[in-house]
Amino acid sequence: MVSFTRWAMRAVDFPELDPRFGVIRVVFEQGPVDEMLERFSATTPIPVEMRAAGAKRKAEFLAGRTAAAMALSRCGCATPYAVGRKADGSPSWPRGFIGSITHGAGIVGAAVAPQATCEGLGIDAESVISRSAEGEVAPSVLTASELASARAGLPDLTSPSLVTLAFSAKESLYKCLHPIVGEFFEFRDVELASVRADPPTGDRSTRPPADAVRSGEFRLVLRRPLGARFGAGWAIVGRFAFEGDRVKTALSLTRPHALVC
Repeated sequence: MVSFTRWAMRAVDFPELDPRFGVIRVVFEQGPVDEMLERFSATTPIPVEMRAAGAKRKAEFLAGRTAAAMALSRCGCATPYAVGRKADGSPSWPRGFIGSITHGAGIVGAAVAPQATCEGLGIDAESVISRSAEGEVAPSVLTASELASARAGLPDLTSPSLVTLAFSAKESLYKCLHPIVGEFFEFRDVELASVRADPPTGDRSTRPPADAVRSGEFRLVLRRPLGARFGAGWAIVGRFAFEGDRVKTALSLTRPHALVC
């Protein structure tokens, strides 16, 4: 017998993208697999190609599509549940909208926007890797000089946290650019050029402890061209936030002259 805990979808904060471009985010904590399957399968069918997947994978897929539908509905989409699945597993968005989905570090989230104002979106969430995993993960994610630059920008963070930040930031960029360029690219094709923390707000008595939530900006630069539009040296700025042992990143590629003042 399955014992349900009556799990509630608790909302989670996520780095905010410029609201002037109509970006909508829906992010919540994951719940028990059985309960997510029961709740979300009522509105979102499992694709044929995923029917043999494990329960956890199915639950995360359904939760991600539900978050996307909720965000699309708030964004004015008339068919919010019409998020398809491409051959590579990435989401296919309803006409007139773009978006990004993440399900990692115990949370599920989606960010969507009208295609008229945004060309690409990327969001990602990761659990900070362990020190024992750092030596294996870091060489494929960033160079020693990138790590040194990140450490200079965020001196209070550990190396595993900085490596995880680089991983997540580059994942967000991949989700943003790959649907546009249609080309696979590696972590090493992108440089984490700089990171900076947001200045503290409020008086000392109301500031969060140093190990609570840290947020700020990161800047990524392409090391090689991706098609004609995105040459080597092209750069983009995104947002990050640490919360406990998870890091969350987000970035958007807005359309020129789309800003409504």
